[in-house]
Amino acid sequence: MSSSQKWLLAGLAVGVVALALIGAAYACLATTNTPDTVATVNAVSTQVQATLIAQGTPPPTSPPLPTPVVRTQLQPPPAPTATDFVPPTLTPTFNLPLPLSPTPLARPNGPVLTAARTVFPPAIDGNLSDWLDLPYSADQVTFRPENWTGAGDLSVRYSLAWDEGFLYLAAQVTDDAHVQTQRGETIFRGDSLEILLDADLATDFHVRELSGDDYQLGLSPGALNGDALDVYLWFPRARRGAPTGLTVAALRTDLGYTLEAAIPWSLFRLTPAAGNRFGFTLSASDNDTPNTAEQQSMVSSVATRRLTDPTSWGTLELAP
Repeated sequence: MSSSQKWLLAGLAVGVVALALIGAAYACLATTNTPDTVATVNAVSTQVQATLIAQGTPPPTSPPLPTPVVRTQLQPPPAPTATDFVPPTLTPTFNLPLPLSPTPLARPNGPVLTAARTVFPPAIDGNLSDWLDLPYSADQVTFRPENWTGAGDLSVRYSLAWDEGFLYLAAQVTDDAHVQTQRGETIFRGDSLEILLDADLATDFHVRELSGDDYQLGLSPGALNGDALDVYLWFPRARRGAPTGLTVAALRTDLGYTLEAAIPWSLFRLTPAAGNRFGFTLSASDNDTPNTAEQQSMVSSVATRRLTDPTSWGTLELAP
């Protein structure tokens, strides 16, 4: 049989199959039995495929289904380790505090002075015989050094003591010419002593200006001719004037004069306790020209002394 004859027979077979399919379709319309209809269509389809295979013609194939994409559940990332992540350092938005005051408190302007505790207060009479020693000195010129010729011109040896009521001072002043014509606010223009005391050293240790707890107290021996002695408080300004409650005495000596004072702690608004520390400087003013009023020079217990800068003062401790 020739090729053309084979193709002719194949065509006839397809035609027969087509007629069979049409007949099956009409049969489907004529019945309500859905399962039998499906079975008939499937049987016809199977016969068609068998006929095509018998004629050597492969049946048509359906396109391949796409490979399904398998979606797995996302897993959380592993927790970071210390080497994976370093949190940023927070930058503070507030001002950093000032440096704390040193402990124990001590100005760097000389040795810490000690006021010995006493249970037998000294007699305030200008006689220093009841003081065992005068261990401290004020001989650093801090004002108009051109007018100071040395320790024989003006210098001070002194001691300090304390009890619950008073701060005690004993001073032996070397002064080659004693001149004091002033009283009250201007006693510094003649021979006199001055105490600077910072009553709250811890709070304003780094503050370089006067505040309400910084005191400037003047002690004048007078003219040493039997006149009255004098005291004056310059700072704090709100309390400026002649303070009360002090006892002061002075005597003329061959080298100058002595001065004793009992200063109540209430003047400084303090309740003292052993170990307390305060800013402190003792100074002496000098006038060598008779019948005048002029502060010609000053010596102090620390060379750094400046009236308006408490950080330039020294340190006083109350001994147990």
